[in-house]
Amino acid sequence: MNEILGKFTIDIDRAVFLSMLWVLQKNNLFVNENNFVHKEDLFLKFGKYKSYNIVLRWIDILLDNDYLIKIDESIYKMKRKTIMSDDDIGYMWEKLKNIQYSSICPYEVIDYFYENVKYLDLFLHDKYNPTWILFPKGNTRYAEVLYEQIYSAKYLNEVLSSELEKMIADKRIHILELGAGIGATTSQVINILKGKEKCIEEYYYTDISRFFLNYGEKKFSECLNMKYKIINVNKMNENEYFDEYFDVVIAVGVLNNCSNIKKTLIEIRKMLKFDGILMVIETIMEFSVMLISQVFMMEKAEDLRGEHNRTFFDFEEWKCLFKETEFEILKIIPETEDILGQKLFIVRKGKG
Repeated sequence: MNEILGKFTIDIDRAVFLSMLWVLQKNNLFVNENNFVHKEDLFLKFGKYKSYNIVLRWIDILLDNDYLIKIDESIYKMKRKTIMSDDDIGYMWEKLKNIQYSSICPYEVIDYFYENVKYLDLFLHDKYNPTWILFPKGNTRYAEVLYEQIYSAKYLNEVLSSELEKMIADKRIHILELGAGIGATTSQVINILKGKEKCIEEYYYTDISRFFLNYGEKKFSECLNMKYKIINVNKMNENEYFDEYFDVVIAVGVLNNCSNIKKTLIEIRKMLKFDGILMVIETIMEFSVMLISQVFMMEKAEDLRGEHNRTFFDFEEWKCLFKETEFEILKIIPETEDILGQKLFIVRKGKG
């Protein structure tokens, strides 16, 4: 598995880097190996758009991977002639639908990323909403594959559910799930707790959009203890009536979309009872493919990530965040190796 994963990572990174270069070339940048591009040129092209910082991250990643070279602090050029046509890009993404990669990344995920590539120039100029790619005409097929079938998501959701089952015993508990989305984690939790439904006093299925709540109400219509509520993770202080209310809070892939993760953790802590448990699954490393897709949908970071123009906190930074917000780390899964760069953190609210 590790060997296949390593090869897949190399192949998809190459597709991402060349797609970035292709879009820049469509904007008359880096059109040949003698084309010098000044940082001022980048600002003139993209400075008035929300995407400007993303473009700067593209430049950094292309420098780091030897597609560009820096002439001085603000001038760049291609390291070697690399001119990509539309057909070249399409062929390269199609090649990623390799049978040996299907267990790690289903074909539909490759289709999703390639659809993003087709619209990248419009993303950069604020002319197309990237959520229209993830949910085309309200269809959830891409989201279902991304959040339910990718190896890391499936594995860690199963582990989270199993760990939750061990903790429940025969207690009656209140559960809050933040950013429940299409219910990928919820499904695993509900399935593993079959026969223990009486242990769940309430399960709050929450998200920022009514679209997701409607989806959850249909998907989990038979779960009588399920409640649905709009909660914006960037405005958690608007939920004071939930002070010390929940025994367990689940947050899977949602905290990275907070503008300030530390502030959100502080608000989550207020919602937990003493000794309450927070279960977090988060990405702990930068992924190039995020920079051509979901990063365009994310809130602008106003913490250390924003200062360093990054999308995610790393492993050590997450541990520091939990310590600073007075959570005790009970378990980290996996302990050593990373499953596609993600971790499950199980932490407990203590005195403070």
